Amino acid sequence: MIKNEISLSFFAKIGRSILINWPFKHIYKELQKARRLNTFRSRFVNMSVHDLGTPLSNIKLSIEICKMLLDNKPDQKKLDRVTEKLDHILAETDRISTMINALFEVNNSEDCRLPYLPDTVRFNDFIYSYLENYGREIVGERNLQISLFTDDAMVFIDPALMTSVIENIISNAVKYSPDDTPISIRTKDLHDHVLLEVRDLGIGISADDKPFLFQEFFRAKNVGKIPGSGLGLSIAKTYVEMNHGTIEIESIANKGTIVKITLAKLIE
Repeated sequence: MIKNEISLSFFAKIGRSILINWPFKHIYKELQKARRLNTFRSRFVNMSVHDLGTPLSNIKLSIEICKMLLDNKPDQKKLDRVTEKLDHILAETDRISTMINALFEVNNSEDCRLPYLPDTVRFNDFIYSYLENYGREIVGERNLQISLFTDDAMVFIDPALMTSVIENIISNAVKYSPDDTPISIRTKDLHDHVLLEVRDLGIGISADDKPFLFQEFFRAKNVGKIPGSGLGLSIAKTYVEMNHGTIEIESIANKGTIVKITLAKLIE
């Protein structure tokens, strides 16, 4: 009799434990899910706000150039230049619309995923097109040295995400190096991968700061009053990894920096 009472008491305790703990475990899991989603959404908003800055700056610059060209009696060459800049403004407006749509999509999503829309593109054509349409605007009057390999290598990437990455890396190269030094951009064929290198001769990064470069909101000690959010490299790393690539930084303080982005090549 005592044995049966002990057994019944034991199973009663287990049953009571299940009834009490299961709902709380379920609620805990749902709270954790909501917390992850809110963190993700906050991070994506930070990324988007950071990315919106460049197209808006490009639009402002293009409008200023158009105004300057039209202030004096414009010849056909100047009018063609104005048309080119207006096309640039339209393209940048489309980019902003894409970012805003992505913000709405993320805000309404039930999972923690960034929009990822990959396509098959010719790697060098993609890099060259970006440099001609946007890169030279960022570099301005700086000496831009470009060296692209001749192979028609294909990659499977999200062009919008990788455009944001390249834009960020080139902007950093310009921002953190003297105006009288060149910005070097080159691509390499690594058999089953392709490599993009962006090199500057700027302030560089100390060995102490290197381990933290991809942390959100981290800024190196030697940046001084140079403006920045500390989000750029963190965003770049996220976007590169979404495209199944890698990003590495080689740098020496007061000597310069090389950013290397490697992507898988489509092998036919």
